Amino acid sequence: MKQACILFEEEINEAGGFEAGGKTYLVEIVYGDSEGKIETAVAVVEKLISQDQVDVFVGNLYSSLMLNVMDIFERNGVPAIATCTGSTSIFGKIGDEGMEYVFQLGVTFVDEIDARASVVAAMGYDTWAIMAEDSDTGRTGAKWMKEMLDEKAPNMELVAEEYVEIGTEDFYTELLKFRDLDVQYVFTYLSPPSIYRWFEQAHELGMTEVGSENRIFSHTVSGTTEWEAEHPEMVEGMMGDMRFLYGDYTEMSLPFLNAFKGKFDQEPLIFSTQQYGGLQIMKQAIEQAGGLEKDKIAEALDDGTFIDPWGTVDFTSGTHMNRRFVGIGQIRDGKRYAVYPWQAAEKPLWDPRTDEDVEIP
Repeated sequence: MKQACILFEEEINEAGGFEAGGKTYLVEIVYGDSEGKIETAVAVVEKLISQDQVDVFVGNLYSSLMLNVMDIFERNGVPAIATCTGSTSIFGKIGDEGMEYVFQLGVTFVDEIDARASVVAAMGYDTWAIMAEDSDTGRTGAKWMKEMLDEKAPNMELVAEEYVEIGTEDFYTELLKFRDLDVQYVFTYLSPPSIYRWFEQAHELGMTEVGSENRIFSHTVSGTTEWEAEHPEMVEGMMGDMRFLYGDYTEMSLPFLNAFKGKFDQEPLIFSTQQYGGLQIMKQAIEQAGGLEKDKIAEALDDGTFIDPWGTVDFTSGTHMNRRFVGIGQIRDGKRYAVYPWQAAEKPLWDPRTDEDVEIP
């Protein structure tokens, strides 16, 4: 994420700054580190506002941390864009408390579940089940998937719903139950190492074999690509989130990608893409506000439409969230290939139960 900040600051300042309200502004980025702790995050944000006197905030904090500092931005009237926080509790709190200065740019759980549900619906399966951690996140994900599949695949029947403690490593009971119920799709929300044990045991029970009537369709989680490459036979045909897929979405997309690769000799990670986008959106809001009056910047963020490397951004009135498309990959020979959104697909969606490509509705 810091790389995105460095690139943005250099681009603006080397061009002589940017103009808003007839005045030219240079960019100075002040950094703070929460260390992943609530008390540190609170202290850092208070310092940024009271001592460093930042005009705006654009950055990432864990959702649990952001929930504890949102009131500080609101109380001090500092426009803040949370670039990577994904919890639905963020926009929920903004809406419930009528916050005016805090905006959520990051991909939310809603976006991820919506993309997964679109892929599952295209498969045309009849039955599905839930296998999730017994946590707020696990149950929230399951709740959203139920709502999404009710809309996108109303004929699919939810036949089982299981929740386990975080860190669970024995799934034989649940897997055998699902096999007996002829479950075709399983919504899994399990963190490592639980997700590894889930697939290992499913493979042992013959539930990952291509073409098998006992075959289940499921998905891995972000951050498991190395394990997937080492165990391709266990995850062949499964879904995997890909979040941002590089493409020519706006006039900013390819220039950002090329500039980032040119400067850092690597492609930007999702967090860098979101952070750079947040900085560009704040710049556009300042331009629309005609300067650094904080009330006007917040109004511009609420009312305006913006672009970043991911697409067009329009914060929802009241909750200040922004819906993002999320890329979904399908694992083939240990590698994720984009299959959704359909127009960005690298390979056609494939049904590992029938060993045939899926015709997209």
